[in-house]
Amino acid sequence: MLKQPFIQQCIASRLYQDGYVFLPRWQPNDTTIAVGRRTGAVVDISALLSRDDIPVVQTLRPQRLTDALKSRYSGVFGLHEFPLHSDLAHWVVPPHYMMLRCHEGSSSVVTRLLASSALTSEVGTPVLRAALARQRRGVRGGMPCMLSLLFRVGDIAGVRWDPLFLVPMNEAGEQVAAVMRNYRWAPSQTVSLTLKEVGDTLILDNWRILHGRSGVPAKERNRRLERIYLSEIYGCPLP
Repeated sequence: MLKQPFIQQCIASRLYQDGYVFLPRWQPNDTTIAVGRRTGAVVDISALLSRDDIPVVQTLRPQRLTDALKSRYSGVFGLHEFPLHSDLAHWVVPPHYMMLRCHEGSSSVVTRLLASSALTSEVGTPVLRAALARQRRGVRGGMPCMLSLLFRVGDIAGVRWDPLFLVPMNEAGEQVAAVMRNYRWAPSQTVSLTLKEVGDTLILDNWRILHGRSGVPAKERNRRLERIYLSEIYGCPLP
């Protein structure tokens, strides 16, 4: 059996190199929170937002339009495809890492990944650097604020995008939105993964990788994933 420090090193190395790591049937008998805490520093969203209705571990199930809140992706897209986006892109600093774990999978639902470097190559660094958007709604009940789509945290650069929670506010922002809305990415530019077995785990760098979901057939509505956010992956060097 592989020891935990070696596993962490492998995860950190793949994240550093590719921006994501997929672990088939990884520790299927353990809880998501236990796996997350062994992997990195788990983000307590409820504490950050001073709310007790947002669990640390969030359960994701496909929902029809009529069954979901309009402030969520399922409330806008239902069982249809989810566009490529960053999670919590409307935060001033989005969570650095996201972990998805499969509890009831589907072989016909695909998670798509796009490296932010592909977006940078398409629109150009000057455009992305100039691009501004505002929050569609303020965070924590505050007023919406202006955000740069290309941001920095210390020495680390990140890219954010979300067509639902961000509103472009200048010409550069509109250019980025148009590319994300209309551009047809080549198969070589994207990665498609299927979380279908219990324990299948995807960890991605939310500052470097955009993600989306294919449509969900009605017969696959039992699909159930769990999601947590992490501010740090143990052993992961700075990019």
